[in-house]
Amino acid sequence: MEKRHKKNRKHAVFRYIRKNLTVILMIIMVLITVGTFAWFSVSNNPRVQNLALVADHEGNLMIADDTGNGPGEYSDVLDLEKATGYDYMLKVRLSPVTTPDGKNFYSPNYDSSTNTVGSVTKIENHDVLINSYIYEKTFYLKASSGDGATGSGSTYDIALAGAGGGTTGTYIIKDDTATGDTSAYAVRIGFTLTDASGNEVTKIYEPNCDIHNVGTDMAEDRVKGTNGYGTYTAVQQNSNGTFTNTGTGTDSEVLFTISENTDVKVTMRVWLEGTDQDCANSIGATLLQGQIQFSSNEVVNTN
Repeated sequence: MEKRHKKNRKHAVFRYIRKNLTVILMIIMVLITVGTFAWFSVSNNPRVQNLALVADHEGNLMIADDTGNGPGEYSDVLDLEKATGYDYMLKVRLSPVTTPDGKNFYSPNYDSSTNTVGSVTKIENHDVLINSYIYEKTFYLKASSGDGATGSGSTYDIALAGAGGGTTGTYIIKDDTATGDTSAYAVRIGFTLTDASGNEVTKIYEPNCDIHNVGTDMAEDRVKGTNGYGTYTAVQQNSNGTFTNTGTGTDSEVLFTISENTDVKVTMRVWLEGTDQDCANSIGATLLQGQIQFSSNEVVNTN
């Protein structure tokens, strides 16, 4: 009788463990997730609410969506609300990452007791990267003189157009009515493409470089000096729309040079720079919107 009771109790324990194993595992997963992203709220990370891509009329620069089989119809504006992957843009939550080159990304490991970035871990899985850390979008640019000529050998310097009053040209702002700290001060946008010389180039744009968040719950970067994360040279823009290094007129310095009448595929990546002083926990709820306006300047081949 005693053996049967012991056996029944043992089975009851196993049934209880089996019944609650899923819950236990879920609790463990939540604890691991919270530990990994202790700096930012797990379910309340910044998102890209809307981002317009504009090609300037000057130089007949045009822009088109990437259909997966090449460029779609070229126009002056690529409306991302109608472009491929629009739903994806709204779903991606920007957890902080850092990068040495705008192509390879690492998650910062924060020590919340000292507010420091002590180390980084490379994100090897691309699906994880684009769903939890960065917004990635591909599109096409094409430039021409507008006279219908082909094969002239001309190239075009592509830059970012300066902003006017923060609502035209190139700018990034927060898309909400809340006051205070914002992810717009810690965001970066990278552009990767093959230029007119056949070289792959990546340029990184940093908006609002002259204005900073004021919250005290920020992470101090401890890996920048030794490992080089976050030390890339960015094309910097002030909050009033002017660039720290200018090219033609109010445009930025040249980002890259493309060949005439050539479909140039561009990969754009948007992320929060996790080693930036403005990457504060207080920005976790903000939404981003803005506009990227490219301008072109023809470089005529005199040969």
